[in-house]
Amino acid sequence: MNWATIIQAVLVFGAGIFGSTCTYLATKSKSSANNEAVYAHSMPEMIDRVQDLLEQLESKNGKIAQLTAQVETQSHTIDALTDQVGKMQSQITRLTKGQGS
Repeated sequence: MNWATIIQAVLVFGAGIFGSTCTYLATKSKSSANNEAVYAHSMPEMIDRVQDLLEQLESKNGKIAQLTAQVETQSHTIDALTDQVGKMQSQITRLTKGQGS
């Protein structure tokens, strides 16, 4: 082998590596650009969907607060009625003991 053949082989090999690297980088860049385009295209729809879900959540939270307030009010009413029933039972017991003697 002479030096010219060796140099030619090294240059061909180097050109092949350089070309492969450029092709890889271009493909990677194009793929990244395609992904960004897909995300950019679907982003408004995703934002609208998230907005709708947030509004539904806020609505549900408002209803939960209303129902919690109603439960608290009804709990106080139940406590008051329980006290009244207890007092009435005590009165009935006193009255029936008085009659039984």
